Amino acid sequence: MKTSQWLLAPILLAALLVGCGAGQPATKEPKTHVVAVAEVSYLGYLTPRATERADLAPRQLALEVGSAVNAGDPLTALDESRNTQLQAKLELYAGRAENADSILTKLGNNSLDFTFEPDSRIDVAEVATIETQIEAAMLARERALLQEKRGQEQGEAGAEPSAVPSSKHDKEERRLTRLEYINQLTGLFQNLKQAAGAVVQETRTAQQELTVRAPVGGIVRVRSGEVWIDSAEYVFVISVSEGQADRLASTEELELRRDGTRLGALQHGFLEYDADASTDPLNPVYRMGFNVVFDSAVLVRDHSTANMVVLDGRLAIPEAFLGEDAAGSYVLRGGERVAVAAARDGSGQLLVAPGELQVGDVIQEIGDS
Repeated sequence: MKTSQWLLAPILLAALLVGCGAGQPATKEPKTHVVAVAEVSYLGYLTPRATERADLAPRQLALEVGSAVNAGDPLTALDESRNTQLQAKLELYAGRAENADSILTKLGNNSLDFTFEPDSRIDVAEVATIETQIEAAMLARERALLQEKRGQEQGEAGAEPSAVPSSKHDKEERRLTRLEYINQLTGLFQNLKQAAGAVVQETRTAQQELTVRAPVGGIVRVRSGEVWIDSAEYVFVISVSEGQADRLASTEELELRRDGTRLGALQHGFLEYDADASTDPLNPVYRMGFNVVFDSAVLVRDHSTANMVVLDGRLAIPEAFLGEDAAGSYVLRGGERVAVAAARDGSGQLLVAPGELQVGDVIQEIGDS
């Protein structure tokens, strides 16, 4: 090839390339967005619906913090040695009270067909004193009967028949003496039954105090050096303005989320004025509580934060899809201008009331139109 031909080749190639690239540039499709109902999020915290303090120190707990308990479940380990001592005392004094009650039944039937001896194991002074009094009364009765019998034997042996008291008089005297004795013993055994019964009650209480029990059912927690039983049911609490409270009061579909994950549904609970947060009398602040219905078992810390998501009813418009011109705000639907009245909520998202623009409409990004 000649030198002139080598010089012409690049020029021809360039001309061919320019010819191939001629024409209209490819058009870029605008980004679109499907209009949906706005979700409004309220930040709040979770707290047990009820909580009650347990009467013990954290070091006494025999359960792990976070354990679930029922009302009456033991929270501490039982002191077996002390419990054995108390059980023996309980059985001793319960036995004395039962014995006294059995004897009172016989005395009520005017029967003296029983035996009684003080128990040397009794260590409560009041009970021991009463048992000693009973023993003394019974010994005095035996001594009187022996003396009476001895006197009768001596009198009958040495006296004239006319000097021996009549049989009728003796019987009446013995009957009255016996009734007096029964009345005396009845009073003493009633005192014994009452005193022994009081010891039984005190001992049972001492046994119960050996093991601290859960005052209510719930979850075991430790806060500020104290043991608490938190209800397994939780309340979600938020701070709202008067207008927000009115809107939320008529809203039914309420969802609880944490870190974007649904935890459950919310049901209206309470509304109360928050005096501490209400610094302006014309703009009161309220605490609004919602009962939580968890979808499944969830580990929740007291005052852990979460979000309540509410379907606002208005339509959410992304920032890039809202335009402004001399006529006002608008969106593009199918390339045509649709006038809207947009406003921002507390979180900054743009909201539009349904009207000409409806849920499901497809709008185009303004910058790329």
